[in-house]
Amino acid sequence: MKKRLFIILFLLLIPTISYAASNPYPKTQTFNGVVSTPCTRVAWQEAYDRLGIALPGWGNAVDWYRNAANAGYQVGSEAKPNSIAVYSGFQGYGHVAFVVSVSDETMHVVENKGSGEGKTEGNRSKGIGSGEASDLYLIGFIYITEPKSSGSSSSSNSSSSTTTTTTKKSNNSNLKSLTIEGIDLEFAKDNYFYTLNVPYETTSITINGKTDSSKAKVDGLKDYELNVGENIITIKVTAEDKSESSYIINITRDEEVVEETKTENKIKAKEKQNVKKFKWSNYYLIPIIGLVILISVVIIIVIKNKKKKKSKSEK
Repeated sequence: MKKRLFIILFLLLIPTISYAASNPYPKTQTFNGVVSTPCTRVAWQEAYDRLGIALPGWGNAVDWYRNAANAGYQVGSEAKPNSIAVYSGFQGYGHVAFVVSVSDETMHVVENKGSGEGKTEGNRSKGIGSGEASDLYLIGFIYITEPKSSGSSSSSNSSSSTTTTTTKKSNNSNLKSLTIEGIDLEFAKDNYFYTLNVPYETTSITINGKTDSSKAKVDGLKDYELNVGENIITIKVTAEDKSESSYIINITRDEEVVEETKTENKIKAKEKQNVKKFKWSNYYLIPIIGLVILISVVIIIVIKNKKKKKSKSEK
């Protein structure tokens, strides 16, 4: 009886098992040597954890507002709880934050930290276009909990049976492939940020790729000269409906190892070897000197004894 009851309870619980959606944004990013969690990852995860909504991958933060609107999401200028605030600025990549609550003048948001992994909470101005830290300017809000629009329209005339339907244009702004000649790149079309390191000898790279949709256009697939240090390369994909996604490649080229430094290292290595040799010679030199002194003393004593014997015999 207990066994049957256990089986029944198990079967009842099976439909409630759910699997977590995968966040399309990387866990960390590096800008100017500073490692942090991307704001896009934090905003996406907050929407999923708090509301159970798995948003699409909309590219860089600055592209979220336009891409969300093109995908049928409601957007606007009014700050509302459980929405996504979208900003421009930050070197052209923009910024997004999840809006938790709204007061008279400010809104309480969850966003990424300026440096370091994880997230933080705080207040921001809710006014559209208001300047914020890091040259951020509020574009608007994505109302992810409100019903989406259909994306198509039709018109009819009561005196006519003719119906005009607008064909919806593709909003696919993803890449199908992305490669760098001579360099391993683990590409995924929903991953919009990549960090690579190359040796000093790599002075240039060639980037190739293909769009996921034949109706999309891509800009940035070409040859690039690399400077020593960070090189941020943007590959922009424009869908048929003009929505955009940007793939960011952050390549760090190592500094040159100067030949003088190599020579100095060789000289220091030789000096260390000489010092070691000198120290070892000291170990051998001390007993040799002692032995010479001892032999000299013995010889002197023998000579003196001989002289004494000789003088006695003469007497």
